[in-house]
Amino acid sequence: MEEKKTSTKEKKHLESIEKHNKKDVETLIKDNDLDTNHPGKDDQAAKVHLDTNHDNDIEEIDEISNPIVDLSEDQEDEIEDEVNNRFKFSPKTIAMALLSVIGALAIIFVVWGLVENHMANNELRSQAQVLIHNIQVNMASEEKEGAVENGDIVNINFVGTIDGVEFEGGTAENVPLEIGSNSFIPGFEEQLIGHNKGDSFDINVTFPEDYFATEFAGKDAVFHVTINNILLVPELNDAFVQSLQIPNISTVSQLTDYAMEYLRAFNAQQGQ
Repeated sequence: MEEKKTSTKEKKHLESIEKHNKKDVETLIKDNDLDTNHPGKDDQAAKVHLDTNHDNDIEEIDEISNPIVDLSEDQEDEIEDEVNNRFKFSPKTIAMALLSVIGALAIIFVVWGLVENHMANNELRSQAQVLIHNIQVNMASEEKEGAVENGDIVNINFVGTIDGVEFEGGTAENVPLEIGSNSFIPGFEEQLIGHNKGDSFDINVTFPEDYFATEFAGKDAVFHVTINNILLVPELNDAFVQSLQIPNISTVSQLTDYAMEYLRAFNAQQGQ
């Protein structure tokens, strides 16, 4: 009985020591936690705890702030293969790309061809309209009463001289001239305005410096003119077209197409 009581007493003593030590440990841990939140506090235990974990903290920070990690050779090869597979162009891909480019160029060429053809047709149509207008002038027959005005057609005779001497190409008869067409030497047509049928008079002009016949360029000339008739430009309509008596051509539209075809053939013959 004596021995049993002693063992129980010792056990209680040990438990008391353990409880006291546990309380000290909890206090130390508590103080250490406070020091972790307030690193400026002078507590030796806290300093020991911070110093002990400092290296671990640095390693954790490095892992977070530096995402580049060392890779094995197998990992590097795997990444390289993945990149190559993603950005590599297969023969099929290249062929499709080339076909797309060729298709785009073909469309551009077709569109440009259509544009050029449209522009050529417009130019040809303009030339056809000039040709038709010249036919109107040449076919003018209705006489006008009164003096010559801008837009009228005059039928004239003229004799041209330079320094009192007639020159080649300066004389003609029954020439139809539309006033305002600027088809004669500058100043010639304007000097006809105001005159009447049957009038004869002189016109003074100067050949342009860039005149195609260089022997006349820049020289003064006098034209003696006689007005035979003053005519009106006939209206362009289907009746006028029919008066021309061109086979299978009876409308303005048909005449325009006919003139365009004529000019197209003429230009082809001239190599244009």
